[in-house]
Amino acid sequence: MRCHATDPVLDPLASPALRHRLARGHARALVARAQSADEGAVFAALRALPMGAKGAARALARPARRPGVVRVARGARGTVVVTRQVCDVTVMHEGEAAFTERGLIYTRLAVRQTRGWVHTTALRASFSAHALERLVQRSDTAPETLAEAADAEAAALLRGLARDAVIEARGDAYLAARARGVWAGSVDRTAGDGVWSDEAAEIDVPTFSARTFLAEDEMHPFVWWRWQGAGGERLQDEGAQCAAA
Repeated sequence: MRCHATDPVLDPLASPALRHRLARGHARALVARAQSADEGAVFAALRALPMGAKGAARALARPARRPGVVRVARGARGTVVVTRQVCDVTVMHEGEAAFTERGLIYTRLAVRQTRGWVHTTALRASFSAHALERLVQRSDTAPETLAEAADAEAAALLRGLARDAVIEARGDAYLAARARGVWAGSVDRTAGDGVWSDEAAEIDVPTFSARTFLAEDEMHPFVWWRWQGAGGERLQDEGAQCAAA
């Protein structure tokens, strides 16, 4: 009986060509399978939160378990929820629509209750399937963990947008990613949603539209310099407490 050597398992991280093929399939599969949040129900739960810390913590556990809810946190400045929606995303470049495809839009709702008033602020971040594909191709993100990576990247993008950490250069906007690199795109405005509140339906929501992911060696020197100055060597997962900052 002759024995044959077993073929080594092909590591996608060591094969750029295979990694590129996997990236496209995983990005599109992620968008196709992703669940959208019921933002009306989530916001209703936020508005009904008890004022006490213990009661609020128990009440927040329910929306945190809903499909499409990415982050829920309560801090000194109020309550923050990050939700996910699947919809058509129009990618802009230099003020012009480049293309439209199915993608993910994440919304960060910050709710603060004071003396019977409920104050709401909203921010958004969007990823086309193309942008998520580039994340896999140009970082060490494993294709099979793309769903978790996309949610974490969105939460980090929204924190950066809330801190006004956008880098502007050559007509584009950049925000540091959790992976080693930056998201390139534009800061746009999208219409508020009436399911949050009547007043929210009238506002324009600042939205970071991620067009692509750039690794360190693909950045323009000025962007790289600003990225380094912002401590962008690698963003760590700051967890729920930072999400509420």
